[in-house]
Amino acid sequence: MPDYLVGNIYEKSAPPAFFKDWLVGPLADWAAKDQGNNAVEKRAKAEEFAILSTDGARRNVEVKIIRLAAGRTSPAGRDDETGITTLVVLMKGKLNTELVSRADRKNKVVELKRDGDFLAWRSSVFNHKWKSVAESVSVTVRWSEKYAS
Repeated sequence: MPDYLVGNIYEKSAPPAFFKDWLVGPLADWAAKDQGNNAVEKRAKAEEFAILSTDGARRNVEVKIIRLAAGRTSPAGRDDETGITTLVVLMKGKLNTELVSRADRKNKVVELKRDGDFLAWRSSVFNHKWKSVAESVSVTVRWSEKYAS
């Protein structure tokens, strides 16, 4: 494993291109679970980017930096894993996030429209969907919930 790594998150050779837009996370675990056509390449990339992997003692942090085209939406039919706290920080653009209560299915749309606007939620309480209203750049950080409900 290299002692340092320099790159650009938007390059096709960077970790986000191989790990569903995530820059930091349990890369080796994700690669091991992949059974698709790119499984071997993904495992090699997990080794190459090991300095960004949280597969060690502190494996509960993930970081994503993503550029979204206007109109892009989250995948249909998704269901968030519970036990995760998520923080999204808007760096540029406009992003709407719909929080859907797991208890009563009521929803609330939160609009992030100013650079630096952020939203944090617990996945044990809410599922979510998102839509990029304008071309946007955001940073997402996920970690284990401290207090699960």
